[in-house]
Amino acid sequence: MSSKNEEYKVRLRKCKKTDSIKSETWKSSNGFIYCPHGPAMKQWDTNGRLTDEIWHNCFGFRHRKDGPATIHRDYEDGTVSEMYFLNGRLDRSGQDLPSATVKTEDGTVIDEWFYSQGKLHRDNQKPAMIRRHHKTGVAYHESVWEMGHCISVIERDKKSGAVTYTGPPTENHQNEFISDGYSI
Repeated sequence: MSSKNEEYKVRLRKCKKTDSIKSETWKSSNGFIYCPHGPAMKQWDTNGRLTDEIWHNCFGFRHRKDGPATIHRDYEDGTVSEMYFLNGRLDRSGQDLPSATVKTEDGTVIDEWFYSQGKLHRDNQKPAMIRRHHKTGVAYHESVWEMGHCISVIERDKKSGAVTYTGPPTENHQNEFISDGYSI
């Protein structure tokens, strides 16, 4: 644990073209990425807009108890991604709340992922991955996951919401999940 008298090193990186700050990283005296009063890492785009805020605990793990540990703003498509970490793992165990979300500029949630102990998981056969069309709001993909393994998938037409597939994950789903970094 850090003490009140602990010293921290702050590294600022600047953009060579604009001389504006590109990133800020805090480290404790023991070398862990950590800031006692806010995000330990921040990044800005070339226009000086804050894009990323990342919180770490005193042991250097992504961690935040009272909010998302990672916030990413994409100014190109207007989305904001939030990820909730506990001790380095995506996790909101004990709460039926998503561990990761993507929202549009108006706050509409278009993607939700539910994790437990770092693995896609949601209790009671509820979908752990939900993807919505950004214009229609239709949940075009829902998949049920148990501790990192996909059990079933529901696909819908993005405009009408009509069910186009329901059942176990197909080879196409598996390839899509693997390319996105998920296990089957």
